[in-house]
Amino acid sequence: MNDQQANPEVQGNKANLLLRLRCACGHLQAVANMIETDKPCDQTLHQLHAVQSALSKVSQLLIQQEANQWLSVFEAQSNTAEASTRLRQLIKECQQIL
Repeated sequence: MNDQQANPEVQGNKANLLLRLRCACGHLQAVANMIETDKPCDQTLHQLHAVQSALSKVSQLLIQQEANQWLSVFEAQSNTAEASTRLRQLIKECQQIL
């Protein structure tokens, strides 16, 4: 999708994803520090769960964004074969991930 760079909605989505990834990195660094300093297992697992949740949310948002973009292509073009194929691939990927 070449029009993504000029689309403010896509840029906002990108900023949101990057913010979530940075947050997950911070949580992951906290997990590493907790292991290095022998923090209790329950506290460490709590932070690790936060990392997993953040990454899961990023995956969901990426899938949603991609699906929305291809649906837009599908609706806008008379030649829908590429969009249809990509949506089928995306559905298969989602099934494997989720």
